[in-house]
Amino acid sequence: VKRFLLYVRRSEIRGVDIDNPYINIITAVTVPDITDVTAVDYDVSDERIYWSDIKTRTIKRASVNGTKLEVVISADLLNVRGLSVDWLSRNLYWMSSDGDETQINVARLDGSLRTTVVHGIDKPKCLVLHPAKGKMYWTDGNAINMANMDGSNSKILHQNQKDPVGLSVDYSSSRLYWISSGNGTINRCNLDGSGLEVIDSLKKELMKATALGIMGSKLWWADDVLAQIGTVRKKDGQNMAVLRTKTSGVVQIRVYDKDGQKGKNVCVLNNGGCSQLCLPTSEHTRTCSCTTGYSLTADRSTCRGVESFLIYSSSDGIRGVSLDPGDHSDTLIPVSGTQLAAGLDFHAGNDTLYWTDLGSNKISRATRDQTWREDVINTGIVRAEGVAVDWIAGNVYWTDHGSDLIEVLRVNTAFRAVIVSEGLDQPRAIAVQPLEGFLIWTETGQSPKISRSHLDGSDRTVLVNSELIWPSGIAIDYQENKLYWCDARTHRIERINLDSGKEREIILKDNNADLFTIAVYGAYLYWTDRSHSNGSIRRGSKNNASDAVTLRSSLGKGLRDVKVFSREREKGMNECGRSNGGCEQLCLYLGAHRMSCSCAQGRLSADGAACQVDEVYLLYSEGAAFRSVHVSAPGNQARSSTPVASYQHSEHFRNITALTFGYRRPRSRIFFSDGVYRNIQVINDDWTGRRVLAEHVASVEALAYHRSWDVLYWTSSTASTITRHSLDQSRPGAWNRDAVVRLDRDNHPHALALDECQNLMFWTNWSEKKASIMRASVWGRSVRVIVTEGLLTPSALTIDPRAEKLYFSDSSVGSVERCEYDGSLRHVVLKASSGSGSVSGLVLYRDNLFWLDGRRRAVMRAEKLTGDDVTVIRDQIPQQAVGMAAVGNDTHRCELSLCNVNNGGCSDLCLLTPNATVTCTCRGERKLLHDNRCVSPNSSCNARSEFQCGNGECIDYELACDGVAHCEDKSDEDGQYCEKRDCRGGYKRCNNQRCVVHSRFCDGVNDCGDHSDEASCN
Repeated sequence: VKRFLLYVRRSEIRGVDIDNPYINIITAVTVPDITDVTAVDYDVSDERIYWSDIKTRTIKRASVNGTKLEVVISADLLNVRGLSVDWLSRNLYWMSSDGDETQINVARLDGSLRTTVVHGIDKPKCLVLHPAKGKMYWTDGNAINMANMDGSNSKILHQNQKDPVGLSVDYSSSRLYWISSGNGTINRCNLDGSGLEVIDSLKKELMKATALGIMGSKLWWADDVLAQIGTVRKKDGQNMAVLRTKTSGVVQIRVYDKDGQKGKNVCVLNNGGCSQLCLPTSEHTRTCSCTTGYSLTADRSTCRGVESFLIYSSSDGIRGVSLDPGDHSDTLIPVSGTQLAAGLDFHAGNDTLYWTDLGSNKISRATRDQTWREDVINTGIVRAEGVAVDWIAGNVYWTDHGSDLIEVLRVNTAFRAVIVSEGLDQPRAIAVQPLEGFLIWTETGQSPKISRSHLDGSDRTVLVNSELIWPSGIAIDYQENKLYWCDARTHRIERINLDSGKEREIILKDNNADLFTIAVYGAYLYWTDRSHSNGSIRRGSKNNASDAVTLRSSLGKGLRDVKVFSREREKGMNECGRSNGGCEQLCLYLGAHRMSCSCAQGRLSADGAACQVDEVYLLYSEGAAFRSVHVSAPGNQARSSTPVASYQHSEHFRNITALTFGYRRPRSRIFFSDGVYRNIQVINDDWTGRRVLAEHVASVEALAYHRSWDVLYWTSSTASTITRHSLDQSRPGAWNRDAVVRLDRDNHPHALALDECQNLMFWTNWSEKKASIMRASVWGRSVRVIVTEGLLTPSALTIDPRAEKLYFSDSSVGSVERCEYDGSLRHVVLKASSGSGSVSGLVLYRDNLFWLDGRRRAVMRAEKLTGDDVTVIRDQIPQQAVGMAAVGNDTHRCELSLCNVNNGGCSDLCLLTPNATVTCTCRGERKLLHDNRCVSPNSSCNARSEFQCGNGECIDYELACDGVAHCEDKSDEDGQYCEKRDCRGGYKRCNNQRCVVHSRFCDGVNDCGDHSDEASCN
């Protein structure tokens, strides 16, 4: 559609047919994406609509098709009114208030490089542009105003217009139109204001006009009292037609016309040669302009940033101000889109700001001109209070006050690791000294302190732990190597020598102050005082700050961090600054020309630089994210690295309810279900190749993969089914969501495990009558209950296929038990009191059990036979973890049970011990002989020289296994017995499996019958 009518009401934007506005052409934009719209415009080249929302104080945009909705500007938009797109120069103009003054502002279409071009507007309402002419027009009260698009040559075109609305440019006739809603007239003039005409044909028809649009020979109007939208002839206002009724509250009308945005100006080509904003002033001239904090150099085209300035964070966002108390100008466009900005730092070398956001639980960064921005960390954070940038190694450190951790990330990578986790108590402020290899932080818990370590977390030392109550801010004087801190409860600013931790001095003592954060630059300290003048930033001498002056006041109680942005800080070099120190992932400087390579993913190899991928690891789900942990991690050392990078993608999954792993050459795949999108998906273990396997599934409690068949099984509690689904649906006979087990509605299958070697499946059943563990073949046959006693809510289940043992846990009890595949021989492996807690996600790998402990929010490990060596390998998991799987090529190997090969050498029953060794036993009262045969308990045969047949008769021991049946039941020639038996004491084995008395070997007689007793007699 080339043309449609855009009309805007407070809570909706609609694009309708020009001739029949009851027909929608585009998807309407409504609540919650808009709440109170005041202006709208469009850009045909990108097919986007822009609008301002006075309630959310934002400017947003979206594609015409309803996709790609995003916030363009969200900071300091008070009372935003007019809005207009310069489709040629690719700029956006709007009017908004800042305090008592209303301004006209301009930025790039993405919201970057914002600046103000017109000040002092009193009563703003409408704003329109003529990009080809380089002119802008706006209403101010009852006046029509004009200026060049850089704000120059501002003048009033007409006054006393009686509440002008619907200001519009008719580009085809080069005229300006508006409606004086106070008297119902349509007015027009030339673009320079000359030739004013008043069309009064609608004076008696319109009651309270609110909007006007232009295209071709028609004008579109809207009237709030009449609640109508209609048209008139542009030439004379005649031929009035009502097109839509019962439509009140229209605030603006625009005709979206793909052919309507044409022309050219000098900014079209190479941005007019400007490094930032190109603002047209006529058909052939332009002005280069800079965003706040930058100024034009002598060439009048290039923008250069202020070298040093102060940045601060508050509940209103992030701002920049001058270091000079007498200069009240801003030095940074307010950073938009923050919820509760807290910790701040910067990397001046690439003009980048870093901040933590306590509202969104993210760490973000942006260039100071805000032409680029990204989230650095958006998962796995509870409450990141402080952030610090190592500008030499390119690492960023932060404190997590909520999970008591200090972490590090190499920027522009996914290499993230915990470097300090033990013994932290509410870490808050943090700073780095990369030249010396030091990390410094404060803790505000039960024992307040200031500590120091190397940048890898080693050699940890307490610098200050006396006369502290709440050390909330720290700063390093890199010139003099001193550490400053402020304490909001002792009301002091103090300092020490950073090397020695001594020479403690009080720089400021003010009992009325609420000293929150601090910065040092040159000869001065800068700090935030939330009790002074309703939140102030103050400056004082770094040797004696009693000479304090105020830089900014009335910033509110939400005032938080402060830093001085300066390139002077970033001097020096160390080993990590050269090719990352040769490290594959993280290079952490230790001082004195020493550095340490560390692996955020995998393990450090023998060369001390490369990182090796684990052959097997644990993968678990945490809400909408996949996390991993080493299986062999010695306690919480697992926190320092992860086997693989975490992964999440909210567009595809938001609530992982179950997961399992499957290896089928050549790929390792993760299968998972999502409770929000209600589907089952698969993704490769390198987080590629994601696809949906099944849509619109009922609740999925557990998943299990049959590698040999390439089939996925899952349980559904709500559907009371176990379903199987072939991954390759093109294969003949493929199963497509086949319910292999259907239970009645009183039964609710949950945890699931497969033994594909024996084609058995096991599941826990939360029956409304009696909870149980059940078993069936993988075809769904022979369904039976195997465990019921003492079960309430059996929550976890796994198998040891090599030992043919079943492990399970009941969340109501908290213990972990083991039993045979038939449910017999139950044995408690882990008692609830021994640390098993609330068990879910039970996994067995080799000699260990792993599980998720819901109470501890931890991943646990214990020895599978005895339950000993209970170890926390990952704790303080921020969200409730749900499913877990062991990922590795050998985790699903179908190893045949030893009892399946010749019955394990047993003549009767072959049983496996928990460690997968064979134990022979006998049915009934028969007794087991040392050769693993079962005989009658009342046998009269000589235990040394005779063989007891199965029917109880006795024959000579040497006649057994001679190829001739001497027993009536032929038990003396049982092939399984003869192949596996060991000869009794005093007998020696022949090659043909016979046993002959040892003394008859090498006596010159063929006693074995195959001459093997005489073969090696030399």
